[in-house]
Amino acid sequence: METSQLISVIVPVYNVEDYVERCIRSIMDQTYPLLEIIIVDDGSTDDSGKVCDRLGAEDPRIKVIHQRNGGLVRARKNGLETAAGELIGFVDGDDYIEPVMYERLYQQFIEYKADLVHSGFFYNDGQKIQEVKKEGSICITDENRVDVIKDAIFDRCSPNYMTPSIWSKLFKKDLLTKSYGTIEDFSSFGEDLLCLCNYCMICGRIYVTKEVYYHYTIREKSMSHDENTAMMGKMGCLHHSLHEMSIRYGIWDSLKQCVDDYYLIELMSVLAARERGSMQRMIQVYRFPHIERLFGKKIILYGAGSVGCDYYTQIRKYRQCELAAWTDSHYADYQCEYCEIAAPQIIPDLAYDMVLIAVLNRKSVKEIKRLLSQIGVPEEKIYWECPERTKL
Repeated sequence: METSQLISVIVPVYNVEDYVERCIRSIMDQTYPLLEIIIVDDGSTDDSGKVCDRLGAEDPRIKVIHQRNGGLVRARKNGLETAAGELIGFVDGDDYIEPVMYERLYQQFIEYKADLVHSGFFYNDGQKIQEVKKEGSICITDENRVDVIKDAIFDRCSPNYMTPSIWSKLFKKDLLTKSYGTIEDFSSFGEDLLCLCNYCMICGRIYVTKEVYYHYTIREKSMSHDENTAMMGKMGCLHHSLHEMSIRYGIWDSLKQCVDDYYLIELMSVLAARERGSMQRMIQVYRFPHIERLFGKKIILYGAGSVGCDYYTQIRKYRQCELAAWTDSHYADYQCEYCEIAAPQIIPDLAYDMVLIAVLNRKSVKEIKRLLSQIGVPEEKIYWECPERTKL
């Protein structure tokens, strides 16, 4: 394949010695030939740095930077300052990617004359795959920038929604340098979302592909699993940063309600978070948008995650609703003192009017509908609507 632009892939690494070799080798094995791999060891205290040095000695495309621990944002910035490529990608040190990822993203980047290409990712908890919902090109103008940000970044139920994580994307270096450079080094929550908002304020075209290349790994001690009290403070910092960004671009009046709603929703999610293995939730975050449609129905609830827990609470408040059963394919992972959660295979033996799917992601809905059909649930009895977020 003829190529003319160098892609620099930046890999921040911190104490991931069990994962980092798999990560780096997945980048080394890319089919895109013009590649630079910049590994930034952020002061690891395990053997991650040694693994990076060993791999760097194997492949001349690899540059290894060792820095004093300064956090993810500082590591990415150092990688960006070192990068020679005109295009930039990111891979976190405990994740890995499909061999064709950058070849395909580059093809789409050129074909659609894009400033940013966004793709889906595998959510590596063994339960689901996260994909983008709608493929196509988004032209961004001064007239529609705020609407694009509201729709594509903040509205998770929109068909145009893009997950904000920067590792599922390919960027132009010059635009990314301006966007990421505005983020404070100490930021440790929502920095990707903030970067994407900044990027959308200065770019002209985004291409979204439904193809999936990135494997996101969940670890118990990863940076995204902090204590609730610390998370509340980090969310406050993100809200302040989004406010400052909006003021800088003169769009605060247009974006204020959206940013405030996002902050409240995330805050409520933290307050509602349950301890591992417990089904108790302090506050309801999600609600079924048309509860009256369930009146007089014998309902089987499918889904025992956050949406399912909130639907259960909502349904139990109404005498007009009868809950016949609560099911989930991963029922053994959930413990509930007040209701038994069963395998969906019990459904054909029950009397019911509808199976209500309680999940947020449309891709998961397709998979669940397929499963229910396989065990004999009629299509006309399967129901899903995008859950509403409860507003304070």
